[in-house]
Amino acid sequence: MIFEFWVWLLTTAAAMGAITLYGVATLKFRLGAEALEILALGVPFRTIRYEDIRSADRGGSLLNEHWVSFRLGNRVTLHLRRGKRRAIVITPPDPEAFLQNLRRRLQDAPARDTD
Repeated sequence: MIFEFWVWLLTTAAAMGAITLYGVATLKFRLGAEALEILALGVPFRTIRYEDIRSADRGGSLLNEHWVSFRLGNRVTLHLRRGKRRAIVITPPDPEAFLQNLRRRLQDAPARDTD
């Protein structure tokens, strides 16, 4: 009975680990018409409206909310206007092009006065 429990536990842990690694490896960041979407396994897990983003810069730190894949050199930090977490770190495949497109959308987004 104890052997079966350990087999079940290890099998479950291995399956969960594989799903998590696959999810991290397939993280995508989509710039939509009104918001940035963070997708894992093709499912949007986080949506951030452009009007809620104060600024975006290259780099990141450990004290932020992280949506990073294995591309650690491609970190971009989004500074938010409100919320519990005021900075989110993401790793788009081409951070320079991503920042350029994001900043263009941020200029077009209506400004918020809630700082």
